[in-house]
Amino acid sequence: MLSTANRRPIIATPETLSAPDRAVRISKAPLKKTEPEATALDGFLIMLRSISNQRAVEIARAVVESHHQKNVTEALSGPDAAERAALLMSLVAGVQIMRQVVGLDALSKDRDAALERVLGDLVARLVE
Repeated sequence: MLSTANRRPIIATPETLSAPDRAVRISKAPLKKTEPEATALDGFLIMLRSISNQRAVEIARAVVESHHQKNVTEALSGPDAAERAALLMSLVAGVQIMRQVVGLDALSKDRDAALERVLGDLVARLVE
């Protein structure tokens, strides 16, 4: 279940990764996907809740590396593409956890404009 729930990209879709404005799209996506009324991303939550199990970690790593990280890395150019892809995915995952699971006030919906600006700068540095 863990492997199938995380195979289909939600944020790093082929359309997003090939778009001329991909940094902007990637910046907006985790904010949109974690709005208070948004449904939690099932695959992400399954992975998060399974992380204490070593076998689940191995499955999650295999899925992430063979699908998501591979696709993001291939979409990036320049030096350190694999490292930048992993950092980009970590940034997106961190936003998801802290905004939707933990619910940090500084990441609340009423701060979306500032979050989009700051996140946009970070994502652009990793993507471009």
